[in-house]
Amino acid sequence: MKRLGLGAAVALLLTLLAMTKVPARAVVPFLDDEQLRLSGVSGTVLDGHAARAMVQTPAGFLHLGQVSWRLQLSSLLTFSPRLELRSDWGQQRLSAQARLGSERMSLSEVDARIDAGVLQQFVPADLGGQVSALFDDLVIEQQQVQSANGRLVWQDASWRASTGVRSLGTYVATIESSTAEQLEINVETLAGPLQVAGTATLQGRRYDLDLQLAPAVVGSDPELERALSLVASPSENGYRLRLDGELQP
Repeated sequence: MKRLGLGAAVALLLTLLAMTKVPARAVVPFLDDEQLRLSGVSGTVLDGHAARAMVQTPAGFLHLGQVSWRLQLSSLLTFSPRLELRSDWGQQRLSAQARLGSERMSLSEVDARIDAGVLQQFVPADLGGQVSALFDDLVIEQQQVQSANGRLVWQDASWRASTGVRSLGTYVATIESSTAEQLEINVETLAGPLQVAGTATLQGRRYDLDLQLAPAVVGSDPELERALSLVASPSENGYRLRLDGELQP
């Protein structure tokens, strides 16, 4: 039995050492190209690079640009690979530590920035600015966010109206896990002509959003107020945006 155990340990060690030489391009045929697409792949499985990467979202493929990864060899012993990830594309960037399971992905030290124009894939508006994401931890399981602690900041937000670009300011959404599988989100304005305040919850795919929207100076921008009236209901202090439903998988 001791010999068998020693032999298995040696075989496992040799397998892990061999992986340090496996070219990264060898794994590309095993990827689901309907979910993740890599091109210009170089390096090894443990320390690799892709000149271009795209990931599937509910609104279509999202370009990640250049992607590099570094896999901790020792993490393979627990069948829970741990990766250091980075991607860069113009002003867009992402860095994170990731631990992968069969249907679970745990992220930590998440630092990301994307152009707000990417949001046009999800909302029918011409938006500008930069969206930054800073998360201490973020857990996704079976394509659902299970827990998260961090914040999203929309900087230099803008909206292209029929008469030109309107500056909206800077907004922050603080996200915390309150109970099992439920996120509490607090939204507020840091600076700008549109005052936004309210909360949202996300549990599984079920969401509930309640925001109060109000121009800093009533009547200063009639076009903005007309746009708000199309998506929100008039209230005593401006407009109330109330939405609930279920996110599509």
